Amino acid sequence: MKNGLVHLDAIGQAIQKAASVDEAKGIRDKAEALRIYAKQSGQSLEVQNKCAEIKLRAERRAGVILAEMEKNKGARGKGVRFHDESAPTLAELGISQVQSHRWQKMAGIPQRDFEAFIAGTKDRGKELTSVSVLRLASDLKKPARAERKADELDEVMLPLDSSFGQTFATLVIDPSWAELGRRTEVLWTLPIPAICAKNAHVYLCVTNKTLEQGFELLRLWGLRYASCLTWCKSSSEEEPYYHSSTEHILFGVRGNLELLRNDLGTWFQWPWGSIHSEKPDRLYELLATCSPGPYAVLFSKKHRPGWTNLQMELKHLASLRQKRISAICVC
Repeated sequence: MKNGLVHLDAIGQAIQKAASVDEAKGIRDKAEALRIYAKQSGQSLEVQNKCAEIKLRAERRAGVILAEMEKNKGARGKGVRFHDESAPTLAELGISQVQSHRWQKMAGIPQRDFEAFIAGTKDRGKELTSVSVLRLASDLKKPARAERKADELDEVMLPLDSSFGQTFATLVIDPSWAELGRRTEVLWTLPIPAICAKNAHVYLCVTNKTLEQGFELLRLWGLRYASCLTWCKSSSEEEPYYHSSTEHILFGVRGNLELLRNDLGTWFQWPWGSIHSEKPDRLYELLATCSPGPYAVLFSKKHRPGWTNLQMELKHLASLRQKRISAICVC
């Protein structure tokens, strides 16, 4: 690892020659490992930033390649079994949806602004991070986004009817993962920051297969992951590996809000609710003793006393996301 620090310049020069996501990611991972080593071994901030700069340039290069690649389109129309496998999926590329989104966002920063940011950060003796570059990308887009932000939020919130404008201290999100399939990016459109109070608890229901997507969503919504509740139940369907006899509720926190009680564990064993795939009523009764109101739930088919049922159709979210993507492509 120490020898790697000596060859940083050579590693950096390989970035522009990277012709694939895999090559760019390999450089990025090597630079990140060197940055961590430099920090842990007490190297100067200058050396740490040199590693970080290579990592950021590699992420930006990967974003350029991803943006230029043909996207995997999946099935071509309803009822058609043929799938377009010519373009690789993100999983095949070895990256997550969040990484793809972030790297392409970094690639969208004009070269002049990116170089000025890198130089300015080093001159001020500050640490170079991916978060700071992503913040730069967001700041550069603010003038254009500000004009349409209110309209977009209104369009997303429209199905919530009388609940528009109200915020909730406790929110349960129980999407139909079977209906979503691989299109989990549809949930990125959810206006969670607009629905939640400044200090709030969010419970995101996930399956064993969608744990990774659940953690990504919490980060995208600006929530701090705090804990995971596990529902032990009878196995509902056969799986190719282990039968799924558990589901999970990821507990995310916004702001600074403590639980009302601290005498509970992280698992429970209750039967199914009256509607299959619905979480048991006892879960909602339990959460009401742990987190403060007002209470709301997204994607539930059942109305419960004391809980506001926010009606939000996945098809509506999907159409809004496609509309935004089309608008971006036109621009």
